[in-house]
Amino acid sequence: MYCIKVTEGRERIEIRKYSSAFLPSCVSAGSQSGARNIRMSIVPGYIFTIRKESKAIPVPADEWQVIEALSDSHPSYIDENGAIISGPLAALNALVTSVKEDRVKIQASLLGEKRTYWIPVRSTAEEPAPVPDPQAGIREENKEENKGENKKMEYTQEQVSKILAEASVSGVHAAAKSSGVPWQTVLRWAREAGTQLPSRPASSKAGKKAKTGAKKPAANQDLSPLEAENAALRERVALLEEKVRKLRQAIEQLM
Repeated sequence: MYCIKVTEGRERIEIRKYSSAFLPSCVSAGSQSGARNIRMSIVPGYIFTIRKESKAIPVPADEWQVIEALSDSHPSYIDENGAIISGPLAALNALVTSVKEDRVKIQASLLGEKRTYWIPVRSTAEEPAPVPDPQAGIREENKEENKGENKKMEYTQEQVSKILAEASVSGVHAAAKSSGVPWQTVLRWAREAGTQLPSRPASSKAGKKAKTGAKKPAANQDLSPLEAENAALRERVALLEEKVRKLRQAIEQLM
């Protein structure tokens, strides 16, 4: 995994330059009980990519494990002693410096800076009990048959290769959306396979030139060059904000 340092606050603008880039974020609970959970960037001032781009530097493996755990939206559970016993944060117990009823304070050095995160957790009393399965006996009798059914639900190497091939053309997020696979999974497959994804979707180059050529004459008729550039930037920001809104809705549905 690689990262590129950018001006803080411009991460969502710079990320558009790379088809395989993304911004890891986590749900922050704040330091006070009852505070409203918000989504925040894990490492402000950086964008991440699975391939070696210009100006990109490798992310240390141990630091990337911390980022992955923080960005995982699945709940983590603590016992009566305040230890995280299950969930993605269980691997970060050594970094926990404070525990409250519904949140833990995690401190970690990431990309040369010590950072602090308050992450929401749940008590083991809230952990849902397993639902009895009335078909368990039947499935045990048909164990071999069910093994075959389970295998059908897994992605074959051919399917993975097809999705990665699509990602190399249309980008990670587009390929993930069209195949119904989380984009994080597509990134992991690419990393494990050593697949080098292009910095831009192949199909976007011609389209971008065509759209740019079509918009410039119209813009130049009524606006100065500076006004036209500002209008284009506002349009891009609006599109980006809409994508963020949809992403937040999807995250809230998963929580």
